[in-house]
Amino acid sequence: MIQITDTVEFDETKDLESQSPEFLTWFNKEIAPKITFSDGKHGIPQTCATFDEFGRPSTWVFDKITVKAVYYTNNENYNLNKFICYGNI
Repeated sequence: MIQITDTVEFDETKDLESQSPEFLTWFNKEIAPKITFSDGKHGIPQTCATFDEFGRPSTWVFDKITVKAVYYTNNENYNLNKFICYGNI
């Protein structure tokens, strides 16, 4: 586990939905509002760091973690399956 604050930890081996309630509360307050699925071309800021081979936002890098999008399909469809969080310390 990687400590992200004095009291909130997350486990890199689990997807977002499987994290502790404390981490989910922190994520929903501090990270989720910063995630956009925009390429920055239509007036919505691009917050992702990378795009996948289909042009979809792939990763977002924030202060202490990297968030990776996992989609249901291997095409240009934007149906998000889940987020996975990794330490970025």
